[in-house]
Amino acid sequence: MDGPDIKRLYYSTQEVCRLARVRSYDLKQWEKKFSELKPSISKTGRRLYKPGDLEIISKIKSLADLGKTDDEIQYLINHPQTPISSDMPGRSEARYSEIIGELENILKILKSDSTAVYFD
Repeated sequence: MDGPDIKRLYYSTQEVCRLARVRSYDLKQWEKKFSELKPSISKTGRRLYKPGDLEIISKIKSLADLGKTDDEIQYLINHPQTPISSDMPGRSEARYSEIIGELENILKILKSDSTAVYFD
């Protein structure tokens, strides 16, 4: 029987996880991290998500899959007009490069001091 698509007012956690392909644990963590994601709570204490929540969840998942940090995701959710580039290094990648540089400097220092003799 073909009929019109029925729009739902609310989705359960299980439905959202299935539709967005996320784990319920991740969904709960995102609720804590992202203030835009605020599901309604039923009288029985179940979390209920509106279609708008589902859109935010999908956006968070796609940005997380691109390797964006929580801060970057927060910014991009609040500034939807900002272009998203997957090839642009994120702040986390820049920080890793900085750490690698520091470790390489430490390694140089250790190699140069390897000939020194230390006494107690």
